[in-house]
Amino acid sequence: MFSRWRRLKAQMIEKRSKLGESQTLQQFSRDVDEIEAWISEKLQTATDESYKDPTNIQSMSVYLLLKPHENMRSRCSDPVCPFPQSKHQKHQAFEAELHANADRIKGVIDTGNSLIQRGACAGSEDAVKVTSTRLLEVLDLT
Repeated sequence: MFSRWRRLKAQMIEKRSKLGESQTLQQFSRDVDEIEAWISEKLQTATDESYKDPTNIQSMSVYLLLKPHENMRSRCSDPVCPFPQSKHQKHQAFEAELHANADRIKGVIDTGNSLIQRGACAGSEDAVKVTSTRLLEVLDLT
């Protein structure tokens, strides 16, 4: 009876370990999805070409009529300024935000590498490796 209890206890410990690994894998997956969505959103802003939209011309004219005495720089720092940022400024802002979040991204990459090393990917080692590599490439761009 005592040996059955030890076997059962060992099985429970093993099951708990596998559940913990599964939880880590799910958390990794969630973190990757959040980071990729965030990067996609920021990249969309950085590549936005709304300045080509003719409706922006009218809003710029109205804005100039309301605040004609201000120079261009002060108008562009105004939160409601309709003047679009230059593409270069948007890319600089995107790179600065990526750099500011580099530790978070590196943490997710490290988690992925740890999952692979421990063999805790539940058969999805290739997907975890591809995802980690993709995030690392994004970091290398900055």
